Amino acid sequence: FACGLAIAAVGLLWNQVLPINKKLWTSSFVLLTGGLATIGLAGCLALFDAADHRRLARPFAIVGVNAITVYVGAGLLARLLASTHIGELTAKGWIYKNAFTDHIADPKIASLGYALLNVAVWWLVAWVMARRGWAFRV
Repeated sequence: FACGLAIAAVGLLWNQVLPINKKLWTSSFVLLTGGLATIGLAGCLALFDAADHRRLARPFAIVGVNAITVYVGAGLLARLLASTHIGELTAKGWIYKNAFTDHIADPKIASLGYALLNVAVWWLVAWVMARRGWAFRV
């Protein structure tokens, strides 16, 4: 945890010289996200292993068993939704508009809702696969 905190702090300090930029993968971005990931890993180790709350990790384990299937499936579905049209909108745009932007004024919250829906759908796919004992491995 301390190492992650130190790395994230260095990334924030380095931001003063080289701004954090995800698209360019600047060193400040790498340090910040690497530090935050290390803090997250330390938290998971403390919660799931040291405190022995392994049941809390089950939702993550369900996706982890078929992570590549979920990754490839999500990519394929995204391409399908982007290339299929419903009227003048893509299928993705139609879902986004009718399920979120028509009902939620803040576009950031609407975008978050769409992203959470996507995660929920793929978690359910992974859960069904886990219940049936399906595990695709590469």
